[in-house]
Amino acid sequence: MALFDLVYRIPVFVAIAVICVLVCPTSFLLIALGGCLYRWKTAWLFIRTLPRDAAAFKRFLQLIIFVRLTQIRDKTPARFFAEIAKKQPKRPMLRFGERTWTFGEADQFTNRVANFFTSRDLKAGDDVALVMENRPEMVLMFLGLAKIGVATALVNTNLRKTPLLHSISSVKTKAVIYTPTTSDSLLEVKDELKSLANSGVQMLCYGSHEDMADLNATCIEDLIPEASPEEPAYRGKVTDRLVYVFTSGTTGLPKAAIVKNYRFILCGAVVKYLAGVTPDDVLYAYLPLYHASGGLMAMAPVVLFGSTSVIASKFSASKFWSECKRYQCTVTQYIGEICRYLHLQPPRPEDTDHSIRMMFGNGMRPSLWPKFIKRFNIDDIKEFYGSTEGNANTMNLDKTVGNMGFIPTICRLSTTVAALVWNRFLIKVDPETGKPLRGPDGLCILCGPNEPGEWVATINMKRPELAFDGYTDRGSSSKKTYSDVVRKGDLFFGTGDILEYDELGYLSFKDRTGDTYRWKGENVSTTEVENVINKYSIMNDCVVYGVSVPGAEGKAGMVALLDPDLEYSKGENLAHLLEKMRSELPAYAIPIMVRLTRELEATSTYKLPKTRLVKEGFDLTQVKDLLYVLDISKKQYVPFNEDILEQMHKGVWRL
Repeated sequence: MALFDLVYRIPVFVAIAVICVLVCPTSFLLIALGGCLYRWKTAWLFIRTLPRDAAAFKRFLQLIIFVRLTQIRDKTPARFFAEIAKKQPKRPMLRFGERTWTFGEADQFTNRVANFFTSRDLKAGDDVALVMENRPEMVLMFLGLAKIGVATALVNTNLRKTPLLHSISSVKTKAVIYTPTTSDSLLEVKDELKSLANSGVQMLCYGSHEDMADLNATCIEDLIPEASPEEPAYRGKVTDRLVYVFTSGTTGLPKAAIVKNYRFILCGAVVKYLAGVTPDDVLYAYLPLYHASGGLMAMAPVVLFGSTSVIASKFSASKFWSECKRYQCTVTQYIGEICRYLHLQPPRPEDTDHSIRMMFGNGMRPSLWPKFIKRFNIDDIKEFYGSTEGNANTMNLDKTVGNMGFIPTICRLSTTVAALVWNRFLIKVDPETGKPLRGPDGLCILCGPNEPGEWVATINMKRPELAFDGYTDRGSSSKKTYSDVVRKGDLFFGTGDILEYDELGYLSFKDRTGDTYRWKGENVSTTEVENVINKYSIMNDCVVYGVSVPGAEGKAGMVALLDPDLEYSKGENLAHLLEKMRSELPAYAIPIMVRLTRELEATSTYKLPKTRLVKEGFDLTQVKDLLYVLDISKKQYVPFNEDILEQMHKGVWRL
């Protein structure tokens, strides 16, 4: 009998069991005997996982209560921050190099930001675009704007030309705020930005540079300190928009995910109640602040609960542990690729001579996990799964190596309980199309243990932890939802990610569906890359996809170029294409591998050839086409061969 159809009486049994265990640990024996009346294997699963599930239930309950109370009080992040600043104005909030911002200083600065932009005719409901590198002012800018109800679009500073303009115009931009460091990319599209300026969009530079006139920009670095430090009278709602975070997708260009106040609060609650970050912790924040990991997960515990954050301008593998030691950091984040870079560094005394007690993030390779723990003396790794806009989040809570959380046993045995309590499922999908497979009743087919499927979650707009606010583009939002998943009429968020769980319910990541892959911690849209390549390629026909590379996290970009006459085998043609890609794409989106093929199957979606191409990758025993690999040191594509493949396996080939 299938597990999902096995038990209908189990929910009551488990509720009684949890109470018994909490009251008397020796009741395990009674539970085991009672479980035998149902089924031995089922009882064994409950016995083995009950302490884990009960502990997780406690943490989730704390999180839900906190979020509900915040929702009832209609308390925004700006109000949380203002209260902390009044209670502990001299407490360090943000550190950057030798500069330390206290909560009191930061509160006054954000008030000045709010009052300055009020004087520039910005008001609640307006949007601005922020193109700023990692620095405390980036955080304080969107906090100050939030104090008057203005939402900030956090623009990826790696974007160029079309994707950059698209991001700026994805929201109802009333102002573009940038710094001299990010001015070069804006100057590349100065004519288009002037058109925006003519329609009323303000160009504001926090700092000054010699080409400001070309952008019709005003320097605001000296104007903000002249504004009033008084707290604005405006009081927002938890349902107001706070920021927009851009995420890549199958539409081909970045999508502006809507992050409302309650979602920022939920991020803080996750970091506090699930990851265990406390107000006494000092968090080392080096990931880009325009991403959800850096701007939301790392900053929420600071803004909401009074933790301290050390902001680094960028990641440095050689300085990572020494920086953590220098600032006496106790917590930091990671992505899988970062962990690999750290592990490849030569041993140093700082590897263990630091104060980091816990790291939270995603993408840690199971094979690297135990080695990383041993070498750097950090046994508390909180691997989590989540997405900027999604609600299907989960986290490793019991230090079990190699997983990103688990599905509680009762929720795997009863769809009724799962729908009421857990709200997350794994559904089977077609491996070719990525679409959900459905049974005769029209409902999705749920996965059992060791069956890969797409991770989905119930959408309930009345519950912040289950809400899906979508994107500014409604069409993109509708593509991320499924209906009639476990019951007729229900609505679910589809993550686009393939996960799998084992017999104990532990979840592990397997793959991505659709036309997006992840490389160097960034989501890459294959459509976006294809559009750029097609603009400059000889045959105007290509397929971009992600492939696994030895020793690297995620999937590297690979492009199959239609080249019947092998024109690209002439070095100057491939070099020209690379030059054009560099001018329009961020470095992480440029394909690492190139395959010159004499033919591509003529289908409208490329689903069939892409499946085959992904499977073959750059396997020299299968691929008879010419293969090239990007040599980063030479900044050119070179012929791929067995020697380079061996260097990849040894981890000495730069990717």
